[in-house]
Amino acid sequence: HLLQAALKQVVGRHITQAGSFVGPQGMRFDFSHMQACTQEQLRQVERIVNENILRDYQVQVDVLPIEEARQQGAIAPFGEKYGHIVRVVKIADISMEFCGGTHVENSAQIVLFKILSEASIASGIRRIEAFTGRGVEEFLNLQLEKIHSEEEKIAELLEQKKKLEKELAEKKEKVQKEQAEKSKKFAIVQAVIDTALSVLKALGSAPPPFNFILAGLAAAAGAVQIAVIKSQHFAAGGFADRLPR
Repeated sequence: HLLQAALKQVVGRHITQAGSFVGPQGMRFDFSHMQACTQEQLRQVERIVNENILRDYQVQVDVLPIEEARQQGAIAPFGEKYGHIVRVVKIADISMEFCGGTHVENSAQIVLFKILSEASIASGIRRIEAFTGRGVEEFLNLQLEKIHSEEEKIAELLEQKKKLEKELAEKKEKVQKEQAEKSKKFAIVQAVIDTALSVLKALGSAPPPFNFILAGLAAAAGAVQIAVIKSQHFAAGGFADRLPR
């Protein structure tokens, strides 16, 4: 009853009941409407229902002649047939309907109302499923369990991230040390080559067979120099294949 009254207030006065089920922990309510309710509308409906629950309204039940009930403004669910005497349920000035179902004595006994879903079940018919009372408590506990589970997964992922970052930093430091060591070796080799080239240049006019020996040493020194340069480019991530062979 509170849900239908809230729907009429938020969605439109055209709302009529098209079926329902009420259980100890939840309910479903079918109603006439041609399009989906927006999330904002559902939030407003939920808020209005909970406000009326907390106001602790007394639920008044009367058995009246059907004409008298209609004159008082009682609403009859669409498609239902009634005899001359009907049962009317009234909640303050919020709702007054024909109804033969069981009800709480006051709205506060419902405790809390939480919409779970809203969907189409037929052309022009929508269905709201909701939790009430203990059902809301169990629903909230389930959601909290899911949140805690996700938090644990996030914590595990963060821990794995830290380990990977540490491993990456260690590998980077190792590579940097290796490159530094190679650079030292290359510098020594380069110094030896420079010295050898200087000596070869100074002795370039030596008589045979020394000039042939010196030419061979020069060629070898040049090959070593090219190999060193290629190695330096490779270590630095350069393109060694672009160098002359």
